[in-house]
Amino acid sequence: MRPFHVSAWIEDFPGSKPTIKQKLAAVRMLFDFLVVRQITPLNPAHSVRGPKYVVKKGKTPVWRREDAKTFLDSIPKDSVSALRDLALIAAMFYSFARVSAVLKLKVEDYYHNGARRRLRLHEKGGKEHEMPVHHLLEQILNEYIVAAGLQSGQPLFQSVNSAGTGVTGRALNRYNARNNPGIELALQHTALSHDELSWRHA
Repeated sequence: MRPFHVSAWIEDFPGSKPTIKQKLAAVRMLFDFLVVRQITPLNPAHSVRGPKYVVKKGKTPVWRREDAKTFLDSIPKDSVSALRDLALIAAMFYSFARVSAVLKLKVEDYYHNGARRRLRLHEKGGKEHEMPVHHLLEQILNEYIVAAGLQSGQPLFQSVNSAGTGVTGRALNRYNARNNPGIELALQHTALSHDELSWRHA
C-alpha cells in the first residue's frame, strides 16, 4: 500500500472532519504497529495529511462576571459541606483549571509566596502549574480550611460525613463532585467570554 491509496481513501470517506482525522490517526497507529513487527517496511499513512479542522468558538455556556459572583454569593456557608462546595466552585472559577486538577490539590498546594497565596495545580502528564490566588478565592479557601480543620498532607477537597459537619480525610472524587447540583452547574459553565477574563483580577 502506498500513501496515495490512503489519501484517496481519506478523500472519499463520508464522515465529518473530526471523524476523518480520528480514522487517519487510527490507521497510522495500525501501520506503526505493523512496521514495528516487521510485517510491512513503511507506514503509508505517515505522510498523509488529514483535513484541517479548527474550532473557533467553544460550545461551553459562558458565565458573565456578574452571574459568576451572584452564583458564588448564593451558596450558603452554614456547614463544612457548604463551605467546601463554595471553595471548590470558586477555585474552578478563578483558576479556570480542569476539575480533575482542582480535586488533586492538597493543603500544601495552597501556599504563601511572599505576601500572596498561590495554588500549585497538578495537570496531565505530571505537569505542575502555579498561579496567584485571587483575594476573594483566598478568603473563601481560608474560611473553609479553618472550618474543616485541614492539615498539611491532606487532600484540600475531601468528602464529608453524612451530616455534612466534618471531612472524612478522603479526597473528593469526580463522581461524587458531579452528583452535587451546584458543582455540576459550575462544571457546565466554567468558561468565560474573552472580554470577561479580567474579572479574576478585580
